[in-house]
Amino acid sequence: MSSGFMRDAKEDRVLRAKRRIGRTIKSRWRLDELIGLGVTAAVYSATHRIGTRVAVKMLDPDPSLDGAEIKTRFLREAYLANLVEHPGAVRVIDDEVDEQGSVFLVMELLDGETLADRIDRNARALTTEEILIVVDRVLDVLAAAHDKHIVHQDVEPGNIFFTRRGGVRLLDFGFARHRPVTDNPKLATGRFVSTPPRLDSTFGTPAYLAPEQARRSWSDVDARTDLWAVGAIMFRLLTGRVVHPAETTTAQLAATRTRRPPRTAALDPAVPICVATVVDKALAFNKHDRWSDARSMQRAIRDAYRTLTSREAGRFSETTLSLFHDGPPSSGVPGAPDQDIQPVAPELPERSHITPTRGGRHRIRFGALAAPLGRVAIFAALVLAVCVLVTLAHAIWKHPPF
Repeated sequence: MSSGFMRDAKEDRVLRAKRRIGRTIKSRWRLDELIGLGVTAAVYSATHRIGTRVAVKMLDPDPSLDGAEIKTRFLREAYLANLVEHPGAVRVIDDEVDEQGSVFLVMELLDGETLADRIDRNARALTTEEILIVVDRVLDVLAAAHDKHIVHQDVEPGNIFFTRRGGVRLLDFGFARHRPVTDNPKLATGRFVSTPPRLDSTFGTPAYLAPEQARRSWSDVDARTDLWAVGAIMFRLLTGRVVHPAETTTAQLAATRTRRPPRTAALDPAVPICVATVVDKALAFNKHDRWSDARSMQRAIRDAYRTLTSREAGRFSETTLSLFHDGPPSSGVPGAPDQDIQPVAPELPERSHITPTRGGRHRIRFGALAAPLGRVAIFAALVLAVCVLVTLAHAIWKHPPF
């Protein structure tokens, strides 16, 4: 297929997607703006008839793709994302079919940008400490997903979203696989239970596919496949390049299938050894040599953070993550509501008696002030008692009762 034909097909999809702007679907959602266009769907910011702002993701697949398979995957995204039940996972409000027969999902609208957007502006935009914080948040979502027997299969920078309130979201469960061990009748029907892709199919983002994905060994894909992708993201952020650079997708997949990743510190000796060790283990060619699960990798991430910052691992989740110093353009992307994530705020010294609150404001820590205030109150009470006794003694001395 010629590049000119592919370019024309993409332009046709863009025009078709833009023609929907201004339409009201199902008499409820007015499509306001096209904010994203992928291979299988267009995403719009939209307004409900009562004024609520949402994101609408409408299925609009490339005609060359298998329509039935794409529709099944599209609906599975909604179900699996909600099944994760984690505030960092994208959550879907509703799924519907519009008047023209197009399937769509209704999601809440996020304000911020993806990690891919940030990398496009600056390949090393995050500090090592910030990378550890972001990865910790992503691993927390993956741990919840893996507990439900869900493997994301497409963890890559474009699916990691930073909200302006300091939250981190993991988007797009469209490629996720689910192997339920349950008596839930909805799962037992097979409607949402994913099957391995066809042997001739290619999906995901090549630079972040694990060796077993590159080999299309679908029976070998499990939770450790997602951890390889997390390691590849860390590698990219720390070294400024992908694990296996190549001029073509075919060459990149071939390298992933056959070559062991380079050591992180070999490419950039400035990367702290405690961090490089975590990355190298996640990128192990043999999945049995990787971290056993997301929580074990998360513990290692927190230990590395504690080593670098001398902060207690237990306070890791309270650490600052302010990623919008340069004020990137606002972009609406579907995801979970910002307020569902505990605000990530700066950790201040214990002696300050101030703790951060949402939006950067601060409040007095009354617990920290309780002890000194109690001592002052006791002293004041003693002084008052002495004054009362002195006054009473003076009155008795001047006016004796006998």
